[in-house]
Amino acid sequence: MSVDLAVVGAGPWGLALAWRAASQGARVALCDDGAPPAGWVAAGMLGPWSEAADGEEAVHELMVAAADRWPGFADELASASGRDPGYIRSGAMIVAGRPDHVARVRRHRERLEEMGRAVPWTPGSRLRELEPGLST
Repeated sequence: MSVDLAVVGAGPWGLALAWRAASQGARVALCDDGAPPAGWVAAGMLGPWSEAADGEEAVHELMVAAADRWPGFADELASASGRDPGYIRSGAMIVAGRPDHVARVRRHRERLEEMGRAVPWTPGSRLRELEPGLST
């Protein structure tokens, strides 16, 4: 069989790529060794706001655009498969684990605001209400 695309790895991204290409008419070969993919560890985490770095505004915008497209992709996947893919849009926290990390979190917040993102500053007591597993 001749193929248009060979995808190596049947983790979340490999499966998504193979499915999308096949749905567009490509002849796809999916190759996988059957071992649990490393991608399952955090493949569902889309956190462009926590990943933004100085000088990477264009990359940040690309990550935000990708995250914004996921709800539609999850809906398509659910419709095509008849199964709920479990996509949940829940937000993110950037936490200062120690007092000396507070300045880094504040700088990260400033950077996001410079990129036009409104980011609330939330005190630790409120964060622990939202995420009880956080330590003081």
